[in-house]
Amino acid sequence: MPRIDFYVLPSGRRPVIEFIENECPDEVKGKVFAGIKDIEEYGTKLLHIKPGTVKALGEKLFELKIYGEDKCFRFIHAYVSGNTAVFLHAFIKKRQKTDPDDIEESRKRLKKYMAGKREK
Repeated sequence: MPRIDFYVLPSGRRPVIEFIENECPDEVKGKVFAGIKDIEEYGTKLLHIKPGTVKALGEKLFELKIYGEDKCFRFIHAYVSGNTAVFLHAFIKKRQKTDPDDIEESRKRLKKYMAGKREK
């Protein structure tokens, strides 16, 4: 069972937590926390247990998919050493494919997380 962590900016802000608080309607927040709990409980097995909930993006990155009434919410996370799932980036999906900029932002944050640094 992975431990859950959230990427922290140099200012101390946690962008994924702020996204959940500010961008997700109340009915979606419960789904988000249930999805995070599933990741905490099942880790990468979730790909097979609940297909469609999590998608592999490659290079250690995964996307948790949460559907609202009229929007799709995405949470990019990675599994890192010590059996930790770190949530790196969150956004409202607007295209069929995940925007390469969102994936690149997540890669940068993962690299900094792994190096033990905060975003500069």
